[in-house]
Amino acid sequence: MPVETTRTVTAADGRVTTFTYEDGRLVRKATQDVGDVKGWTSIVCDYDPVTGHLIGLERVGDDGVIRAETYVDGQLSTRVLTDAGNARAWDSIVKTYDATGTIQSQQATADTGVVTQTRYDDGKRDIVIRTDAADTFGWDRQATAYDEDGTRRILERVADNGVATVNEYGQNGDIMFGGRIDMADAFDWSQAFSIFNADGSLYETATLDDDGSTVREVWIDGMLRRTTQDSVAANGYDRTTQITDYDADGVEVGQITTTLSNPFGGGDGSDSEVIIGLPYGTDARDRPIIDGVEDPEVLLSDFASGSGPDTFRIDADDWDAFDLIQPPYFMTDATEVF
Repeated sequence: MPVETTRTVTAADGRVTTFTYEDGRLVRKATQDVGDVKGWTSIVCDYDPVTGHLIGLERVGDDGVIRAETYVDGQLSTRVLTDAGNARAWDSIVKTYDATGTIQSQQATADTGVVTQTRYDDGKRDIVIRTDAADTFGWDRQATAYDEDGTRRILERVADNGVATVNEYGQNGDIMFGGRIDMADAFDWSQAFSIFNADGSLYETATLDDDGSTVREVWIDGMLRRTTQDSVAANGYDRTTQITDYDADGVEVGQITTTLSNPFGGGDGSDSEVIIGLPYGTDARDRPIIDGVEDPEVLLSDFASGSGPDTFRIDADDWDAFDLIQPPYFMTDATEVF
């Protein structure tokens, strides 16, 4: 059994320090600020009796904050701060360090109940996750990812109403992408997203409603193209799409409507077909397609003047033609966005 001895020293300012030894080796030094001349009440240091390295430290501040630290081979390993006197806006902070003393993680619990977990990569903040454990705020969870320069790149947020939001940011910190999913089915839409240009201006937005209808808007050089697609009919196929172009002043300058009618056949031996309504337009690339071949004689402008027919019918079994006239669908599931 090791022999333990103690020695007490009282300083001129009233501090009392007790040294504890095992077999003559220092294992503890405990100091009390009896005269209240410092900003702390007590400091206790523990040492390895073999190496003499510091292995633990506890400091109690005058404000009631307790700092407890552990050391490995003399290097700081963990630090725990506890606000016993309720003097701070947080209850506790826990930090961990690697063998070189570089911080690896931190967990802070605020008085509001919000728990913030921070992960570090080579001492730099990498990911921050906040959880509203006490349901104090209007969100459940927020996660932020940073690059090696400390710039925020991704923000994920789940609100109390079940809406999940994901934002992506560029190297300059400007938003590039924003997406939302109504996970709790609290609204009449299920998914929505926005894409931004490098200068922060809006490039594209899209929304998928609960009934399957979609709205997509794209801005290019001041022009707006709005694409709407109604919900799929009960037979699982019929669907109408309308594309409308607007100039920089918001004036409608062109429109095309396509109706997909049971492209896999009606089950009665009749050919499936796509009905295309072409109200007006002037771009040569918008020439109607008949039997998979672009009609060189008819421009959309002919429909505006009333000189052309109102609709064309084409065989939807000719998928080359179908692919040319059918605009792309929205997202099929959340994984395509997030």
